[in-house]
Amino acid sequence: MDKTKTVILLSIVLCVLNLITVFFRRKSINKKFGVLEIPLSNKNNIVKPAITVFCCFFLIGILFMRKFDFFAVCIMGMCAVLGTELSVREFTTFKKNGVYENAIVFDGQIIKFSDILAFPLLNLSKEDFDAYEQSILIVQTKSKGAKSLIFQNPEECKKTVLQIKELHPQFKA
Repeated sequence: MDKTKTVILLSIVLCVLNLITVFFRRKSINKKFGVLEIPLSNKNNIVKPAITVFCCFFLIGILFMRKFDFFAVCIMGMCAVLGTELSVREFTTFKKNGVYENAIVFDGQIIKFSDILAFPLLNLSKEDFDAYEQSILIVQTKSKGAKSLIFQNPEECKKTVLQIKELHPQFKA
């Protein structure tokens, strides 16, 4: 068996293994992050990640049909594996959006409370906070820098911030 066939088969195996881990990752969300304290609305749908997985396997299928250079096969195979990983992350957090005991899960992002430095929105005065009419919550983290959580509407953003402030007093301004 030549090197290109080995890379193609390795890509297939890695993509399939990635897909198998969805079930284990979904179970581990509840174990790692505790009880769901505040459910948040879901903007995600399952169609986009499913199409991405299909395209990743289609990309690998093209490698079987056409003859490519070894490095092109490596790059296309790794693109398929990375695309599958991104889709698996979306599948994992699908319908799991919310504030948990130990983390915030929102739009495919998982932000642990132990990693959060601050919520800049909490530094606003009472009047400025009441007048805040945006649906973006910026979270300063130690490891990932500033992360933006974009809500459906400003009311959901404010409600979430107030409930996080109440449930986790260490983030009070």
